[in-house]
Amino acid sequence: MVDVCSTYFEVLNMIKHKKQELVELGSIYQLTHKKVLECSQELDVLINLIQFQKVNVSADRGGKR
Repeated sequence: MVDVCSTYFEVLNMIKHKKQELVELGSIYQLTHKKVLECSQELDVLINLIQFQKVNVSADRGGKR
């Protein structure tokens, strides 16, 4: 799903689109539908990735982890 080389801004853009997709699926299906849950999990992965990137950038710059 996500290339390791994706830039921070590419991942932010992917998050934006995945959120839109989740809202659309949620309006079509019940929130417990398999498609909605899968999309939500994909969004979770993207959010975790961006958080990981933030931590690593901060650590590279001497910030707190």
